[in-house]
Amino acid sequence: MFHRSLALSISIFCAFGVLSAIKPVSAEKPAVSPVQLNYLLKSGQTRKYFVTAYFDGNFPPFDQPGDPPVHLLARMVFTSHTGVTQPQGTTVDFKLISADLELLSKQVPTGAVIKSDDITPFPIEPEQAQAALDSSVSLRPDGSIVKLLSNPNGVVRINIGFDLRKLFLMMMPVIFPTTPVGAGSTWTSSQGVIGSPPINVHYTNTVKSVSANGSSLSLIITQNALSNVTDTLDSSGNSTQDKSKIANTLKGTVSFKGVMHYLAHPSGNIASTQMTQGNFLLQVKLTQAASHSKQPAHSKENKDIATQNPSIHSGNIDVTGRVVVKEAGAQ
Repeated sequence: MFHRSLALSISIFCAFGVLSAIKPVSAEKPAVSPVQLNYLLKSGQTRKYFVTAYFDGNFPPFDQPGDPPVHLLARMVFTSHTGVTQPQGTTVDFKLISADLELLSKQVPTGAVIKSDDITPFPIEPEQAQAALDSSVSLRPDGSIVKLLSNPNGVVRINIGFDLRKLFLMMMPVIFPTTPVGAGSTWTSSQGVIGSPPINVHYTNTVKSVSANGSSLSLIITQNALSNVTDTLDSSGNSTQDKSKIANTLKGTVSFKGVMHYLAHPSGNIASTQMTQGNFLLQVKLTQAASHSKQPAHSKENKDIATQNPSIHSGNIDVTGRVVVKEAGAQ
């Protein structure tokens, strides 16, 4: 009996030792080699984007100084059409297909169901919205702007820290470096949706994760920017350095944060990529006031604009903007 028990104990000990020696299969995915990222700018291709933006706070022309905060919801559909590639860049036309503006009775979470009783439609003429938001731009493969081809329009700008003609940058928000990047890579760029001359702003971009998705790569990239604004505006609300046209001053800060999902298709060390979804947070704290410098007579057109839209030219702008961009695919 003793020998049988000893033999059984030895067998159990040996079996336990064999099982202990077997290492569990690792659940970690293999590391993805760094690649250089470029936007897919295929001539003749059209892409569709759905843009939902929530703006909460005080900003003209939707309120007057001293009014309670405004809650504005904008639902927009854009298309981008890629034209011919030239040595200096590729022309891409961004067109506004539809835009619905609604005033809400209170701030709501992003994507929440909104009751009809809490909505007041804010009519806007399609032609006016398109004049403000349509853009044509020459781009490099890394996403940097060669030239903004759109002519300045006559629509009075709603100044919340960025040029509305650059709204398309929320569909291509990251300017990629000319070197390969992988998980943990960080780089800076000087172009983005906020800030334009003479404003100085730098963007910090970070690849948070990269994972294989079949033959493609899925990337999550974050972006952060802070702009210290000290600007001078003409009577149309546009930035100007011409002392004879300065009507207002604009001072304060604009911050911008984004979390973006990209899908990339590698070919060697280079991958063509496109953003599939972006979630952005814009925070604007600006003081806009009439300039105290002596002004020469303005043109009749500028006088008419100032008379019809006095709230645009004074008052604080304290706004939080939440924007969700979703790509619907190529057509």
